[in-house]
Amino acid sequence: MEAVLNHFHVPGIEIAVFQKGKIVRSEGYGVLEAGTHRKVNANTLFHASPISKMVSAIGVLRLVQEGVLGLDQDRVFSPGPSPFFI
Repeated sequence: MEAVLNHFHVPGIEIAVFQKGKIVRSEGYGVLEAGTHRKVNANTLFHASPISKMVSAIGVLRLVQEGVLGLDQDRVFSPGPSPFFI
């Protein structure tokens, strides 16, 4: 994992695995801030910044490809269980 952090020039990351809408594993890697020894852990909060817009857009467009959403719909979500949690 250290090679990945170095490649992307980030001091630390948190990776979470979700199953049925719940976190089943969460692991922190690296440090909170370059030059410090404060390690990233399961309780570390990160600022999502502008990347969250891109990640959201990719997710929505994948759902459009799968036929779950339509870009021309007046209503995006219908009442009832979410189709995203399998």
